[in-house]
Amino acid sequence: MKVAALYDVHGNLPALEAVLAEVAAFAPDLIVVGGDVVPGPMPRECLLLLLTLRPVPRFIHGNGETDVVAFFDGSAPSRVPEAFHPTMRWVAARLRPADRDTLAAWPLTTSVRIEGLGDVLFCHATPNDDNRWNLHGIGICLVGDFTAGRPSQRQMDALVTLVRNLMREYDIPARSVVPHSGVSATVCPGPRFPWDEFKARLR
Repeated sequence: MKVAALYDVHGNLPALEAVLAEVAAFAPDLIVVGGDVVPGPMPRECLLLLLTLRPVPRFIHGNGETDVVAFFDGSAPSRVPEAFHPTMRWVAARLRPADRDTLAAWPLTTSVRIEGLGDVLFCHATPNDDNRWNLHGIGICLVGDFTAGRPSQRQMDALVTLVRNLMREYDIPARSVVPHSGVSATVCPGPRFPWDEFKARLR
């Protein structure tokens, strides 16, 4: 089974459309949407697009959905900085009650049996908390199966540019840029991902 995992759309419809075009070429058997479809500038448009995909993706919620639903319901979670409250209220106001109920119904985790890997657990931050790692790190995901092939040059160039900008903006040292397998028991990003080459380009 081929699985495409899409995380952190954040209401960015043009980016979502571009990624879905690449996903279509990958022809996955299943799409897992791993949370934080919202908040963002086009929250309802992104939600509706994902809901029209066939086969229907498996959805899990992230901290974004949890917080937007809370703002929709009239509360303001203490974990959301006050400076972001107006934006969160704006996003919540773009949604309809049925959209709110859809987001609220998404589970915290989902598990998929993948040949060669077994049961793979998908979650947004940790299996017990949709926000924990947001306090400690930034996760970046590329589309592709890097147990079978390398990322494209275009993907690598975009990744290097993004990570360099994040390092500069948030004063992140190169030693703190680690693979998924460096913080969790996983083969991600995969043996065909050119990690040493990528790290060399960050220097």
